[in-house]
Amino acid sequence: MDEYNPEPVDFAERTVRRRQGWLRRTVTTKDTTTVYDRETVRRWIREMHQEGRQSVTVNRPWGSVCVMSAGTPPTGVMVFEPTRFTYAGTPLGMPTPDGMPAAGDAPLTPAEVEQIVLDALTSESLPEWPQWRER
Repeated sequence: MDEYNPEPVDFAERTVRRRQGWLRRTVTTKDTTTVYDRETVRRWIREMHQEGRQSVTVNRPWGSVCVMSAGTPPTGVMVFEPTRFTYAGTPLGMPTPDGMPAAGDAPLTPAEVEQIVLDALTSESLPEWPQWRER
C-alpha cells in the first residue's frame, strides 16, 4: 500500500500449516478477524494444540503480538515493535544469588499466554506484563 492507503493495523490473524496428501504437501490457511472479536481469538488460542503448526498474531499500531505452536499449547509470546523484538518472560523464575526472585525463561502457562494476547486486542501500547525481555 502507499502513504494514502496504509495497510490496516488493527486485526488478528490465525495461520495454520498442515501436511496433506501422500506427498505430504504443506497447505497454509489464514483467518482474520477484528480486534473487537475476543471470543474468536480466545478460541484460536485454545485450539492451537489440535493440529499442525499454528500461529495467532494481533497487529496493532504499536506492534504485533504473536504466539506459535507445533501441536502443543502455546507457551511463549513474542512482540515485534518497529524498533525491537521482545518476548514475555515468566514473572518469577529461580531466585538470584541474593535470594530475590528473578524473571526466568520457563514456559508461560496457557492462561498467561491467553491473558497477554487478549490484553493486546484492546491495549493502546504494549500490554502490561511483569517481564518483557529483549532477544
